[in-house]
Amino acid sequence: MAKMKIVAIRMSKEPISVKVLYEKNGLLYVRTGDDGFTKGQPTRAPMSSLINKWGFRKVENPPEFRDSDELIDNITAFEMLPSGKVRYSG
Repeated sequence: MAKMKIVAIRMSKEPISVKVLYEKNGLLYVRTGDDGFTKGQPTRAPMSSLINKWGFRKVENPPEFRDSDELIDNITAFEMLPSGKVRYSG
């Protein structure tokens, strides 16, 4: 089974507002804290558009997770860097 590779994230102080952009089987999807990161919605927008216009930040060392439970367990391990990128420290 393919894993989700978290390539960008839109951070928020409210967990319900966090959004993750991930790649799976060569396609990009978005999951949100609104539904507990359970459903991935396909996105037709390129990653550059999501980063430049929608506030996503590129993850410099993209982790891979198997499911929403694993993502939730590790969501606090993402940290914003002064450069504007995000690092996963899990």
